[in-house]
Amino acid sequence: MQKGFTLIEFLVYTAIVVVVGVISVEFIINIYGGKAKTQSYFEVQENARLAMERITQEIHGAQSINTSDFGVNLANTLGAKLSLQFRDAALNPTEFDVVGNVLRIRQGAAGPYELTNNQVRVTNLTFRNFSSPGGKSKNIGVELTIEYVNPSNLPDWQAGISLRSAVELKDR
Repeated sequence: MQKGFTLIEFLVYTAIVVVVGVISVEFIINIYGGKAKTQSYFEVQENARLAMERITQEIHGAQSINTSDFGVNLANTLGAKLSLQFRDAALNPTEFDVVGNVLRIRQGAAGPYELTNNQVRVTNLTFRNFSSPGGKSKNIGVELTIEYVNPSNLPDWQAGISLRSAVELKDR
């Protein structure tokens, strides 16, 4: 009796190795794609969370609104901003604007400081005046949309988030 493989055995073993190889490669590709999507979502969420916290903190601590382009998307309108007045003169004015898709804050003579990094872009920052007509309460609505910078437009790297909030000026 001769030892060795028959042609059928060889084809079966080859098919098994090919199937296992294809499954392994697809699994590795999915892992890398999942990592990319997770990384882009994390970057977008972290920038949006920190930016929204800073915006609401400053509005909440403000004494009054100097000027604002209410209802205007600051990301699309050059020179548009929200300007706040504080009791502390060193903070006056505190201004938020968007330049080059980057959210910035300026407080008095200091700044501007970037609140978002270069891995994301601010595509919408809109403030709305929700204050009562009699002036008893001063409220500002905030809409913020941030997207991941994806120059190659790869689906695994697409991420974005939109946040909304309303904040009352407390230090009046």
